[in-house]
Amino acid sequence: MYPTVANPAFSTSEGISPFIHQTNTENISIADGVFVLGITSKYGNYGSVRYCAMNRSNLSALCTALLSDSILTDAGIDTDDASLALQKSLMNPLQYIQSCIWIPIMYESIPGEQSTGLTVWDYTVSNVQYKHMNSNLPYLQNQTYIDLVKHPQAASRGAFLNTAPYTGLWLEFPPFGMIELDTTQFKDSTQVRCYILTDTITGRGILRINNGSVDTNRLEAQIGVQIQLAQVLKDYLGAATSAVNTIGGIASSILSMNPMGAITGAVNGIASGIQAMIPRLSTTGSGGGFSSLRGQPRLYHQFFNLVPEFNVDLGRPLCKIRKPSAIPGYIQALGDLVMHAPLPEIDLCQTYIREGFYYE
Repeated sequence: MYPTVANPAFSTSEGISPFIHQTNTENISIADGVFVLGITSKYGNYGSVRYCAMNRSNLSALCTALLSDSILTDAGIDTDDASLALQKSLMNPLQYIQSCIWIPIMYESIPGEQSTGLTVWDYTVSNVQYKHMNSNLPYLQNQTYIDLVKHPQAASRGAFLNTAPYTGLWLEFPPFGMIELDTTQFKDSTQVRCYILTDTITGRGILRINNGSVDTNRLEAQIGVQIQLAQVLKDYLGAATSAVNTIGGIASSILSMNPMGAITGAVNGIASGIQAMIPRLSTTGSGGGFSSLRGQPRLYHQFFNLVPEFNVDLGRPLCKIRKPSAIPGYIQALGDLVMHAPLPEIDLCQTYIREGFYYE
């Protein structure tokens, strides 16, 4: 009997992100998160891989040490000339880091005691601080609550306005996306409760949405961002041995304006010296998703208001069991009529009150 107005009203509730500290900002900082590395090690706790967590400054110190010349001079290779170059062509310390994932949580939230001195295969970097990931608990749990706004007319016109089609609810929760909520499951709730489970090994996350009694939604998304660790390798040994056999062929190809021949040409089945000198890139991981983590969780409400009441002629929904004498005037009722009579008479009376009648 009461249609809604054409233009809906909107309201927004904002929660606090469980990831790092974003209370008053939309932005995230990689300096605030934690890096989880999977390292091939003789001390591995997941097969031959050992997972450890560290902050950005310690990751930088680790990469600096593994890419420096000093860590390679102790590798034990005995050569009289070009020893450092030879070692660099044979050794790639970063290949023993199997994975590197940045997770938007504080380093202090990682359980366990801090250790100093990290072993990567047979290399030990003494000035790096980190925490070992506990193999029995490779995940973290967080929660956040968002206040639920009720329909502005629900108190005066009826609680049914807190459900569809008069109310719509959408939850935006980075990085899980935008989730439409069933209003019938939240009509009696005052909050939307969000529980997040983050796998610290893979970076995968699970979001459970709860109405205070039961879970209403369950979603999965990639929370951690894979970080690339790379070392450009130059095959000094290959370059030295190949250049001797191919220098003549390369020169003739260049002089004959055939640069492709200079790159691909080979003598005696030995690869070109130019080919051997092209750096190769060794990588771990792939590009991340920092943009999907930006922002706070928000709950969006859409309300359609009813037109003003006109009780004299149109009345209003009662939604209660009453006798006609208790609510005189025009009555239009739904539901079953309780009376002792033959079935045809009961059907006739049911139809009469459903179509409406005037009682005085």
